[in-house]
Amino acid sequence: LASQLLQKGEHELVPVMRSPNIEHARERLQSIFLEKSEKIQEVVLCDLEKNFPEFKFAKKPDCVIHSAGAVRFKDSEARNLNMTRNILKLAKRLDVPLYHVSTAFVWKSSSEALPRNDYEKDKLESEKLVVKSRIPWCIVRPSIITGNSRTGAISNFTGYYLVLKAFVSAIRNSNGKVIRFPRFIGESNLIPVDLAAQKIISLI
Repeated sequence: LASQLLQKGEHELVPVMRSPNIEHARERLQSIFLEKSEKIQEVVLCDLEKNFPEFKFAKKPDCVIHSAGAVRFKDSEARNLNMTRNILKLAKRLDVPLYHVSTAFVWKSSSEALPRNDYEKDKLESEKLVVKSRIPWCIVRPSIITGNSRTGAISNFTGYYLVLKAFVSAIRNSNGKVIRFPRFIGESNLIPVDLAAQKIISLI
C-alpha cells in the first residue's frame, strides 16, 4: 500500500511504526522503500498493541489506513483487537475515515462454524469494534496474499508461506526417505500483494 501510494507521488504518508527509536525506523523504511523513503517526512513511533499513537500532525490527514496485524493462527489472543482499539482512538480524534484491512478468513457460509481458531476470533472481534465505532469506515477482506505479480518479490514469509516452508524443510530433512504430504481438497484464493494494494487504494 505504502509503496504504491509513494509511487503515485500524490500523497503524503505518515507511517506508525513499532521501533525502538526514529533512527531504526528510518533504516527500516530505507530498506523497504529505498529512494522512495525520502518522500516520508514524518514517522510516528508506537506499539499499537499497547498504546494509542498521540502526536500532532502538521496538517490533518484525509484518512487512516490500518493494515497492521498479528497473523499467526495460534496465540493471537486479543492482539489484533488491541491494535484496532488503539487505531480507532486515533481515527476518532482526527475525525477521519478508517480503512481497516482484515482477512477473508472471517467469512464463512451460513453452515460453517465461526470462528475456527484464535486468529479468526481476534480478527472478527476487531471488525465488530470497527462497525460499532461512530466514524466512517471501510473493511477490506483480502484473501491469501502472495508475492508481487510482476517480480515475484515476497516481503513477508508468513501465513501461506509457513506451510510451504514446512514442506520444503521436510523434503530437505528426509534423508532419501519417501515423504507423504496430505492431499488438500478445495480451493485456495491467492492474490498478489500489488493487486490487493491497487484494489484497496482504488477504494480509498
